Amino acid sequence: MPTTLTPLGEINSTSYQDVAGLYAGMKRFPGETTTDFKNRLEINSNNLKQHNYEGTVENINTRLGLSLFDAISVNTTYPDAFLNYSFGALEISATEESLSIPTLTISPDGVWIWNTISSVVTAINASRGYTATLTSSDGPALQIARQSNSEWVVNEAVSARVYAMNFSGYVTGTATFNQTVNSFTIVNGILTTDQEYPGLTICYQYKMWPYSVVGSQAGVFSLVDPKVLPYIVTPSGALVYQVQEVIQNLMNANSTYWGK
Repeated sequence: MPTTLTPLGEINSTSYQDVAGLYAGMKRFPGETTTDFKNRLEINSNNLKQHNYEGTVENINTRLGLSLFDAISVNTTYPDAFLNYSFGALEISATEESLSIPTLTISPDGVWIWNTISSVVTAINASRGYTATLTSSDGPALQIARQSNSEWVVNEAVSARVYAMNFSGYVTGTATFNQTVNSFTIVNGILTTDQEYPGLTICYQYKMWPYSVVGSQAGVFSLVDPKVLPYIVTPSGALVYQVQEVIQNLMNANSTYWGK
């Protein structure tokens, strides 16, 4: 007599990678291959283990099987230009020209409407001194991560009187040392001091041009971020729809919100 077997669906067989995942607090997704899970574990091991924005974004993406990506390549003819992205707007500022490109609007019925990443590229290319290229698939600008094209270097060891700094794009006036330096110059990333200073270290800010704007497949933001606050409430004083949904989910997940 013929017998019909009910398909069981995709089931993962246990491997050494699953055991390694236990130590990282990670599990394989249904149907995820051992190789893919191993790659995700390796990415997780290299992620920032910090409770700051960058570490949070990296870990959320890894645990969801998502990733960061290069979204937009931006360049400029203004060497002193700074680029910053925070919730709702990409800003590029220089003495010669500044841009503020909105990535989000609130509709009349209180819903966040996200512009596309390609629309940000179009707005940049409409300027005089900035150019941009879309380097990813298009999508909502919610995927643009909070970032800046400027970074700080802390306590870089200066090994010679004429020293090539580790990063170009030095921001004039930001250099500080761990000891008194009588005089110095920095030209095209070359630091020259008036004499040898044993044990000398330098702190400085630098800019990156051209700059690759980083995207995150998981859009991540904080409701306590000051940059987010202006977009939480509609002109009528109500919370925007997406924030209402987030708060409702939080209240359902934690019964203390209901006084239980």
